[in-house]
Amino acid sequence: MGTATATKRPRARAAKAAPASSPTTSPPRRRAAPRMPATSHTPPIPAAPAKRKTQPSLSAPASGSGRSPINGTEPTTLSAAAPGPEFPAIRLGELLLAIRAEHDRRRQYHSAEKRLTLQIKALLRSAGAETLEQAQGSALDEVLESLDGFRVEIARRRKHHEKALGKLAEELPVWPWAKDVRGIGALGLGQLVGECGDIGTYANPAKLWKRMGVAVIAGERQRKCKDAELALEHGYSPRRRAVLFNLGEALVKQNREGAYRTLYLERKGLEASRPPCPSCAKRKASTSCSPAHIHNRARRYMEKRFLVDLWKAWRQTSAHEAPRGEAGGEV
Repeated sequence: MGTATATKRPRARAAKAAPASSPTTSPPRRRAAPRMPATSHTPPIPAAPAKRKTQPSLSAPASGSGRSPINGTEPTTLSAAAPGPEFPAIRLGELLLAIRAEHDRRRQYHSAEKRLTLQIKALLRSAGAETLEQAQGSALDEVLESLDGFRVEIARRRKHHEKALGKLAEELPVWPWAKDVRGIGALGLGQLVGECGDIGTYANPAKLWKRMGVAVIAGERQRKCKDAELALEHGYSPRRRAVLFNLGEALVKQNREGAYRTLYLERKGLEASRPPCPSCAKRKASTSCSPAHIHNRARRYMEKRFLVDLWKAWRQTSAHEAPRGEAGGEV
């Protein structure tokens, strides 16, 4: 055994030494490793900036044709569910998905714009100025200028999505009814549908009231609660309530001699003749609530009546079957 081992070792050494002594033998592949340090300093992702440049901006059309899929004239941004040139003929479900997507984008830009506006106002107060012109030359001048530039760009994009949302709302089957209601524009209808979805799928108007935060639950108004069980029962969303609140204010101010402002004024007179609520009775001795409470109650009544009419019009135009008991509850 010792002889066999002695004879194998020289052969192995000879096999290893042969490539080094032979000038014609090609070097082993392991020697290609020294070439890597020469290329290790190359940037790992050189094409990343080019990808960012090729992404379409919010102001650019969604398709490569450069024309809007709605009317073929102005660019707009739609969700992935919305098709292109055949957009007016898509189903209601795809239209609702596109409206919700535009509504979410518009809401996010609006929230960012509001935060920037508040931040700019806080910096102006710390600089002892009321306007950006008065803050020029101060230590915060550069910061204020940058934030204001961001705010202007965000406001531009918000308006772009508002315009797209309004055009989508005009494609709804209920739009011919809504456009005749003074105070309810395409943008307001788009925001309402963006929060509610398919209004015709609600079993009755009471379901729609609860969705928008104006229902009556356990004998009290729907509100935000700290208790977890009560909060789940009320299901109140300040964001959705704000959408309906703005629509109600628009109806009060712009409906003029229309049916909804007339209803508001009638309800306002009725609320003024009622005894004061407990909170108003504690503040001062009066025979009625404060003017602000009277206004809020009358506007809330009008908003609920508008939701009832919208629910009925939606079902008539969208071929939904109305279930038994259309009356959803106490207005």
